[in-house]
Amino acid sequence: MSTKYFIFLCFVVPNIFHINSSTRRFSVELYNWTCKIFNGNGKENIGCSFYKTATDDYILNARFFFDRELTKSADVRFKVDIKPQNANKRLTFFDFKLNLCDALTQGMTNIIVKNLIAELRKTSNIPYECPLRKDYEYKVNNYSFNAEMLPPYAPFLNFTYSLILYDEAQLYGKFQWMGALNSK
Repeated sequence: MSTKYFIFLCFVVPNIFHINSSTRRFSVELYNWTCKIFNGNGKENIGCSFYKTATDDYILNARFFFDRELTKSADVRFKVDIKPQNANKRLTFFDFKLNLCDALTQGMTNIIVKNLIAELRKTSNIPYECPLRKDYEYKVNNYSFNAEMLPPYAPFLNFTYSLILYDEAQLYGKFQWMGALNSK
């Protein structure tokens, strides 16, 4: 069975049928949380941090400013790369790009990122529509990333989750966290 097919079965199928299990055989470990806005003015208009609050539970914080208004010309890309712990190479689990305004207005219906985006909406002052304003301080406060956000049948793996912003098809910002699902 191919690894991508196996991963699909582990992540997507249980969510489609709302299969629930309170027992997770993995623990979540977050190694790194980085943020970068590529402003044309050369100033660093961003800060981010994370800390562990309990086993399998992390809090992420970020604050950032844009040096221009982000409108219909902006896109957002969601990408997850994985490396199963018994494999030698990294795989792109999913990678999709959509208009930022559409993502803000419509929310996310993709099963995999739906919980992540719902938590972002609860913990940030990011609006539900465009534009994203110039020189306005956007904040993400106490974003909780934990094992409950992931399907209980997820395999042991290392992951890199990236949210990448583009403005007029040019790279503009990147928020990325790296971690692992390890055996308990």
